[in-house]
Amino acid sequence: MYATDYFETMILNTLRGTNAAAPASMFVGLYLSNPGETGMAGTEVTYSGYQRQAITFSNPAPISGNIGIQNDTEIKFAMTATALQPITHIGISDSVSGGNMLLYGQYDEPLQIPANGSPVIRVGDAQWWCVGSFSNMFKTSVFNILRGTSLPGFQSFCALYNGSPESGGIEISGTGYARMLITFSAPAQQVSGQAQISNSIDIEFPKALTNWGTFTHMAVFNASSSGQPVAYVDNGIGAYNIVRGIGIIYSAGDLSVYVH
Repeated sequence: MYATDYFETMILNTLRGTNAAAPASMFVGLYLSNPGETGMAGTEVTYSGYQRQAITFSNPAPISGNIGIQNDTEIKFAMTATALQPITHIGISDSVSGGNMLLYGQYDEPLQIPANGSPVIRVGDAQWWCVGSFSNMFKTSVFNILRGTSLPGFQSFCALYNGSPESGGIEISGTGYARMLITFSAPAQQVSGQAQISNSIDIEFPKALTNWGTFTHMAVFNASSSGQPVAYVDNGIGAYNIVRGIGIIYSAGDLSVYVH
């Protein structure tokens, strides 16, 4: 998913308790160069009659092995009297002019529009999908922001799992076990283009008072009990049996969540 810094920050801040308000409408613009992570680096098309067009998206669904969305109606721009320079990118913004860009993408091949031609985006031509360790539930919620459904912020809690919570894994249990609150740092942009948040203080589980079982995955949940998994990763050390007297600690900075 090519998300801008603005949208990445919006997404990650929900894990820090900040609501992500859905824009009232979304608009697609055409660009002669890459808008980039800021959404402001590219050169937008200009000609008499041109303006960004409203875009609506399909329900989030599997695309290319991940959860994604695509435009669900054909989008036609005004006719141009003269041939346009090659159109290389599109951007999805929350305003018909100015505003904030949330997503951008590159044409497989530059779009060539001759004189008296109209740029057209066919149904399904504009696609974005989300890869990485977010749960399918959270990916769906993120894309629904672009479909008019706001995403409430929440407190994040760390849970220990035997197996992936997306694939039938079971949460650790035993005397003394409880999910632990995560305090995340503010989103920071990385040189890779990703935005990242990390635990800013240690996450320290109490020592097991009984055998808690095998630990293979860590999950971020949106509640201290029940709730739903937001993200998950393997523990990095393989199957680990938590027996009486063992404590699990994630030092500050050990747990990071990315979006790009």
